[in-house]
Amino acid sequence: MRPSIILVITSGLAFAQASQSAASDDVSKGCRVVSPAASSLGFDAASVKLSGPPTTDGRMGISGGPGSGDPSRVLMRRMTLSHLVSVAYGMPAGQIVSQGWMDDFMAHGFDVNATMPSTTTREQYCGMLRNLLVERFHLSFHRVSKARKGYELVTLPNGPKFQPYTQPKDISNAVGNPNAMPADGKLHVTKNQNGFVLLPPSQKSGRQVLLTSSGSLKLTFRGDMPAFADAIGANPEVDAIVTDATGLKGTWDIYLEYSDPSVHLTVGGSSLPESVATGNRELDSAPPMLSALERQLGLSLRKANDIPIDVFIIDHADKVPTGN
Repeated sequence: MRPSIILVITSGLAFAQASQSAASDDVSKGCRVVSPAASSLGFDAASVKLSGPPTTDGRMGISGGPGSGDPSRVLMRRMTLSHLVSVAYGMPAGQIVSQGWMDDFMAHGFDVNATMPSTTTREQYCGMLRNLLVERFHLSFHRVSKARKGYELVTLPNGPKFQPYTQPKDISNAVGNPNAMPADGKLHVTKNQNGFVLLPPSQKSGRQVLLTSSGSLKLTFRGDMPAFADAIGANPEVDAIVTDATGLKGTWDIYLEYSDPSVHLTVGGSSLPESVATGNRELDSAPPMLSALERQLGLSLRKANDIPIDVFIIDHADKVPTGN
């Protein structure tokens, strides 16, 4: 069996969320609005460290926090700074302007281990995370409103080629998260017969991406189409604002396998473990993102002009966080 690792990507695309219960998906949604009271809060204790050399043991993702089975502690493994900002401020990746190193999870991934009162709400948690980024990275930023060129996500005549999500009738008896991160911090990944990460049946939304040694990316997505459009826009091949024009309502289960030249360079380089870097890489085994959308999902991107958006511009952040 060829090795694989979980790839953490900015929240506009996907990240390996390892919630300990379906409810903890709430933590990953980000916070667009935080009250002054919540903005003044801090974690009881928190450590922020560089992740170090990558491994294939799956130690990537988010575990614990408000609404989870461990509400008094949150663990974040190999998060990019851009992704931390995206979670804390509820901004899609395509609306964050940062320096290149802030998106490099290989060289600049961070591990966060923080504790808080068990009664902490999601809004309070986000206020704590915002303050942590300012204190440890000296993060500064500003926001602007702009009109940008982008794309509309549309349905082709032969689409859609994916199924609506069906919530279990009895949530109390639904299977728990098969990918829960236990106390040792190791993410044990459960996959379906096609090699895609399985989301818990009772979890109403979530996104995970599996980077295989073949060089392909396997995206598991559950959510509405506006969120999926955000995910597509954050892909390096697209790298633009994408809005939903499919007309598809409700929640959907989507599985998409595609190739990414930038990821292939990483897989083939020395930055990954030798067992992955020297694996059997069939780089043409999966089509590029845009072709995969059409072939596998029956969707396509249509050019659009003057899309109004809010842009989160990071002015400064330290590459190395301050002491714990």
